[in-house]
Amino acid sequence: MKRPASWNQVETTLWASILFVVSSACAMLTYTGGNPLRDEARYAFGFNFLSDLGVKLPYSHTPQPLTNLFWAMALGSAAIALTSYVQSLKGTQGSRLSAALACLSLLGVGLLPSDVYFWPHRVALLAFLASLITAFAFLSRTTKEHAPRILLITCLFYLLFLLLGPRPETSLDARTVHVLAQKLMVGMVFATLIATSARKLRS
Repeated sequence: MKRPASWNQVETTLWASILFVVSSACAMLTYTGGNPLRDEARYAFGFNFLSDLGVKLPYSHTPQPLTNLFWAMALGSAAIALTSYVQSLKGTQGSRLSAALACLSLLGVGLLPSDVYFWPHRVALLAFLASLITAFAFLSRTTKEHAPRILLITCLFYLLFLLLGPRPETSLDARTVHVLAQKLMVGMVFATLIATSARKLRS
């Protein structure tokens, strides 16, 4: 049976999403940069933001080229996964443009840690979420699939939390909530991409 034209994009979405998860995990495992709240070098899941993985001179002042390499691979994989996902659904010009802007903003989010470049990081993060929400909103109107709506709701809730929730620098608990909320949002997005792509390839 002849495969549909979008099959390659679905496969690319699946493997790029898996590579993002694996590369991010490797970056966390090789991280020795510490964090501003605890006297330890390893990556603390509840205290380190994902963007800490892209710092060239982290809190411990010890360069970590291997971690930076894994994180660069993760960012590249994320950009490929999001772009391929939009293409697999035959997104409109608006959704494709929004996805491209989200991928560009993602570089700023990952490479500008909030503890060092607070406002550039925050602007890049808001631009990333706004572009991603716009892309998913376009897709929700042009496809019958539920995944774009799930992704849209996930990103909207996280954006509202960033705008209305406590600032991460106000307390230890607030930072932990922000760190975990960030990982929950990212995890939901890529879990949805992996599950949706795998289901399509099995059908």
